[in-house]
Amino acid sequence: MYFFKKENTRDVYEFIKDLLRNIIYPRLELNDDKTLFLSKAGSRRITGVVLNNDDQLSLGRDRKRDISVKVHYFKNGKLSPAEVYQLQGLLAFAKDIEPKFIDRLAAKYGKEYLLKLGFCRSDEES
Repeated sequence: MYFFKKENTRDVYEFIKDLLRNIIYPRLELNDDKTLFLSKAGSRRITGVVLNNDDQLSLGRDRKRDISVKVHYFKNGKLSPAEVYQLQGLLAFAKDIEPKFIDRLAAKYGKEYLLKLGFCRSDEES
């Protein structure tokens, strides 16, 4: 469970715990070890996705760099078939989270390489 607002966060958390204690079926319990109280002061990363201060989803700087490096390696023929499949999965994930990143990759490395990976339609403008 994730909480983002500072005001009354602990009160809300305790309220939810009380509600769950009173539910007979299904028996639910919050795992205190997995509960995070997050604020805009720090990085808010949940399941590999970054929530920026504008409440927009982002891949995060490190993942973008990793994908960019792999596209560069693909362009230069330095990826094994297994690594190409992994790159295709990363690009699919990136397209769902931050579609404009795919456009920037196409502009940087060439649309034809992303087409070979199955991204960018041939009728799209770069």
